Order: sequence, then C-alpha cells, then structure tokens
Amino acid sequence: MLSQVSDFLQGELPGDRLSSPPPLDMASDLPSVLKYNITALESGVLLSIWEPAPKNETRVKPFLYMVRYRLSSEADAKKLLAQYVATYKVVSLLAQER
Repeated sequence: MLSQVSDFLQGELPGDRLSSPPPLDMASDLPSVLKYNITALESGVLLSIWEPAPKNETRVKPFLYMVRYRLSSEADAKKLLAQYVATYKVVSLLAQER
C-alpha cells in the first residue's frame, strides 16, 4: 500500500496532472476535520484548507495548520481540493494501520 501512496503523491502539481482526481462531493467526501474556503481574486482564486483546533497558551490561531494556494480558476481549486482530500484520506488510513 505504501508504494500506492508514493505513486499517488509523485509529480502532482495543479495544472500538471496526468489524470484528474474523482469529483469531490463537498457534503460527503470532505473529512469532518478539514475546512476549506475558495475566495475570488482579481487574478483567479485563493484556496485555503485548514484543520481547526482550539486556541490555547501556545496556539494563537484557531487551527493546527493552514495551506493556501493561488490558482487560475475555481475549477482548478476544486480539482486541487479533491486531490488534497484524497491524499489526506490515504495518509490517515496508513497512520491507523501502524
């Protein structure tokens, strides 16, 4: 299974994919621990993906991490989000097997 993950993760850049990920049903496919936002910009869109977490004395922002991607279109953002979610699910499954 690890080789499948390696194959899956290699060379995947927005706009430079050999194959598109399956369509993402935002209501059911997004893991409950992930949140996202697609914001329109003059030159395209900004895709933000984060995992919420409560603030505390060491965490000054309400998330564990946040990634942001500037993309040319909403369609590209949705493709990247689908790829991100698929990768997140595979890595989560691998972590559970250990």
